Amino acid sequence: MAVAQRTEKDREEGPETLGQQQLLRYTSTLTLNRVKPLEAGQYSLMVHNKAGWNNVTFELTLR
Repeated sequence: MAVAQRTEKDREEGPETLGQQQLLRYTSTLTLNRVKPLEAGQYSLMVHNKAGWNNVTFELTLR
């Protein structure tokens, strides 16, 4: 199950603008049964939509 939520601060302030880019901050919880402790860390991937290509970077932490 994945749960996405924006923090109260983000709701009040909205997205931060960095030049032409917007920095969107949010927290998601996702249960991954097969992730190993060595796989924790920062990941980046390229995504594409109508606006074009962009990088998405996220941190994977394990509990």
